[in-house]
Amino acid sequence: MNNKKIKTGSINGVKLIPINDYNDKTGSLSVLISQGREDAPDAEKIGEVYLVSVNEANMVRGKHKHEYLDEFFMIIDGSAEFFLIDDRDQSPTKGKKESFILNSKNMQALFVPSGIYHAFVTLESDTKCLAISNNSYDRNNPDTYPIPFSRFK
Repeated sequence: MNNKKIKTGSINGVKLIPINDYNDKTGSLSVLISQGREDAPDAEKIGEVYLVSVNEANMVRGKHKHEYLDEFFMIIDGSAEFFLIDDRDQSPTKGKKESFILNSKNMQALFVPSGIYHAFVTLESDTKCLAISNNSYDRNNPDTYPIPFSRFK
């Protein structure tokens, strides 16, 4: 991906990556995540892809971190504000908070490395968030550590 277009967050390792559209007379194609392409968000490994649909505005989802899971988030319909807290002991930005607004009109992928608490609040009804992680969820050994949403503010 063209590094000049990638915005790095104030939290170490967080990236906001534009999604390129390729258009012709039949429509458009957007490469959301790839492995090794220079013109798309680059995922070293893809373990799971899931869609979160939220019917109402002002609903909170997430409120957790993962120790072993890196994730890309994209809003494919509607809009949401993502809140992050760096909880990695060895990170130079440990304790730092940051937020990003993502929407379907300005397609971007938010990369959240493991060890960062994340949550999102829908800004519109019928918001849909596509998430892609590097590992699959394991019900027998869940890698999810929740916190109250009040900690993000």
